[in-house]
Amino acid sequence: MIDHVMPLGPFLTNTVILGCETTQEGVVIDPGFEAPTILAKVDELGLKITAILLTHGHVDHVSAVKEVKEATGAPVHIHPDDEELYKSAPMLGRYFGLDAPEPPDVDHRLSDGDTITFGEQELLVLHTPGHSPGGVGFHCAAEGLLLAGDTIFYRSIGRTDLPGGSMAVLTSSIREKIFTLDDETRIITGHGPDTTVADERAQNPFVGL
Repeated sequence: MIDHVMPLGPFLTNTVILGCETTQEGVVIDPGFEAPTILAKVDELGLKITAILLTHGHVDHVSAVKEVKEATGAPVHIHPDDEELYKSAPMLGRYFGLDAPEPPDVDHRLSDGDTITFGEQELLVLHTPGHSPGGVGFHCAAEGLLLAGDTIFYRSIGRTDLPGGSMAVLTSSIREKIFTLDDETRIITGHGPDTTVADERAQNPFVGL
């Protein structure tokens, strides 16, 4: 599978492009900023984007959705519990000094256990609330890969002081949905470097077991 991680914007949000090497179909996960950079990489990789997938609705993960959707025609997927956050991204952006455009309509509402396919690749949706009510991860078992958004970071976890956040819910999500995956599963986080399930289970000071 093609996978390309791009830290973009003032918060270095990890936008991820995944692609099927056989069909050249792909998805964009969390287009937070710098839509022209994202679209240039899509063109360079020769991918046809079939979905825009959002791990959650915070402004730093959705501000480039409008431009990416307009350029690719790809439908937007988000969990319904984060749809209000997604719609309020411009207002939250002003709080952080960002000029975020009005996001386009949501096309598909995700549920725990859904599957997203692109070409021969498949992602399983894991509902992982706590950082936000509708936070999700996208797990590709065949590739040993998890796109975790802001649920967990290298040796850290997502903040829980924004509306809808909960430390108790977040740690439960990590233990029940992430730490139950194979030890060698590579975790691409919403910000910062990759990590693995085994490393975080052993070393994460906030939620290690």
